[in-house]
Amino acid sequence: MDTKPKCFVIMPITTPASFVEIYSDSDHFAHILQHLFMPAIEKAGFDTISPKSTGSNLIHADIINNLSNSELVLCDMSILNPNVFFEFGIRCALDKPIALVKDDKTEIIPFDTGIINFHTYCSTPTWNFSEEIERLSKHIKDSYEKSKGHNALWKYFGVDQIGAFSPETITSDDKLNFIIQKLSENKVLIDPRESAFTKLSRQEKNILLLVSEGKTNRDIANILELGEGTARNYLSSVLDKLGLSNRAEAAAYAISNGLRELLEKKDTA
Repeated sequence: MDTKPKCFVIMPITTPASFVEIYSDSDHFAHILQHLFMPAIEKAGFDTISPKSTGSNLIHADIINNLSNSELVLCDMSILNPNVFFEFGIRCALDKPIALVKDDKTEIIPFDTGIINFHTYCSTPTWNFSEEIERLSKHIKDSYEKSKGHNALWKYFGVDQIGAFSPETITSDDKLNFIIQKLSENKVLIDPRESAFTKLSRQEKNILLLVSEGKTNRDIANILELGEGTARNYLSSVLDKLGLSNRAEAAAYAISNGLRELLEKKDTA
């Protein structure tokens, strides 16, 4: 029987298009999770609970459950992702241990990191992470052992009321009313054209649009100020995600699903 403690990871799940050039990798954070965080967590003696949730349950319920029940949470504040800060706040409210990290490209964290043990990891995508894994593993173990089961921020802020996760107190009527409330708040329905491009980042959508206009990889690179090889890699990713074989199919797909109209609508929203 597996008795290893659990470490839930909260971090940016995807790499926003605006950060792709900074990290030179459209799947940067997925690689950080796989090649740095998970090995370091395992080396520290924990089982990893990935930030990605699958299945029919509400993703927020899974997240809250993991935030409440995991022995430790590894919180990556890189790029100052608002969802990460929301989950960080919940974990703090529960007065439970947390290990805070950020990458070396995120210079400013909007609170005094001097009051808590904070680890900065190298984001350079060399994937030779043996030293980084060792350093992060030590930080994880130190954060957990020194916490003594509590959140390190509490003693600085004088909080004395602990939050509690009590799903058993929520009735079916409560859940239904919540869903009805959320539906009534969303006055604008989701554009059906969105579903055709949900797998693509904004940059990939831009490239697909240019392909539909007959632009070559060199044209795309010049327009978007990318390297020609980078433009080619983006296009390969688009074809793979959409299950298409070539540029002609990609262009037809973009036109038939109204990509131009969709992007113009977003730009004017």
